[in-house]
Amino acid sequence: MEIVAIGGMPVDLEIGCLGTLSKFQKQGHKVSLVAVGKKNMWTKKMVNKFKELAMKIGTSQVYFTDRFDYSGVTQDNVNVLRTIIEPIHPSVAIFPFNMGYDQKSKIISESSLLACRSIENVLMYEIHKNKIFLPNVYFVLDDKTSENTSSFSRIYAKDAKKKNSNNKLRSIHKFYAKIARINSPVEAFVSHRTILLNNSGFGGI
Repeated sequence: MEIVAIGGMPVDLEIGCLGTLSKFQKQGHKVSLVAVGKKNMWTKKMVNKFKELAMKIGTSQVYFTDRFDYSGVTQDNVNVLRTIIEPIHPSVAIFPFNMGYDQKSKIISESSLLACRSIENVLMYEIHKNKIFLPNVYFVLDDKTSENTSSFSRIYAKDAKKKNSNNKLRSIHKFYAKIARINSPVEAFVSHRTILLNNSGFGGI
């Protein structure tokens, strides 16, 4: 099964769905990352961060958009994403929640929804504590995954912002676990379309 995960920043994907992507990559599914932004965003440092994230997941498939307009949802944004996504033929698309707080993430989400309209399974992640976000798919983080998701705090040990991101990651996982009444940290998703989810091993609906 082909899975596409879409995000504007590596840390968004890290907090939102690293454990889930790692799990399915290990199960033999193929995970591809789509980095959304303008061409001038792809500095060597930023490209390396996406590649480091891909290595944690266990994939080498990272695609970078050559342009993207964060001022609003445009046909060109949709076409840019569709040009990358359609040749992959994914069964599952994962991208930010379309009713989140961050405006850029909302534009990525709405553009992704249109670009992924032919994909049967769509999951949305949220990296903030959001009362509107009502997840119905949960992935319980085991010890190995927890170790993996905390690894970037060591990689960016001198970066205070990344330390804060690591604390945020743990806080988000515990927050949505409490909502689900699950005693272990979880990654949580809203399923937009769920035709194949149970058969594909996602469960939790």
